[in-house]
Amino acid sequence: MGFRDWFRPPRHVLAIFLAVAVVSAGALGYLAWLLLQAVRIQRQQERLEQAADRAGAIMQGALADLELQLGSHPTRTATPPAGVLILSAGPDGIKLRPPGALIYYPEATQERQAAADYSRRRSGLGPHGSPNGGRQTTTTAEKASRSF
Repeated sequence: MGFRDWFRPPRHVLAIFLAVAVVSAGALGYLAWLLLQAVRIQRQQERLEQAADRAGAIMQGALADLELQLGSHPTRTATPPAGVLILSAGPDGIKLRPPGALIYYPEATQERQAAADYSRRRSGLGPHGSPNGGRQTTTTAEKASRSF
């Protein structure tokens, strides 16, 4: 039985049926593969979310324990637990407990001075709060009257 015999009447119906069945089976297999990939990705996402939830709960518990150890006022003089650093920033400066635990200690006075200099430049005032920095300014009329 040759290839041409399959396309002669009435066998062409069988050939068309087999072609449609093969294409359908291939499409079904591809869709099943896509579904399995989606399920795998969803399970990975769920595991990641569960791990994030566990980590969040552990951190929240550790912070609650630290809060109980320090009390409601962290500016107390009690020494914090090992590995804990309390940094308090206020208008009078930065306070650190335990002292010397921070490698770099920023100086707030430089920042305040820089902010003040910037605002003076923007407003046109000089370093002493006067326009043009306290320098004497003359208008073009005054210069013209002096030249005579």
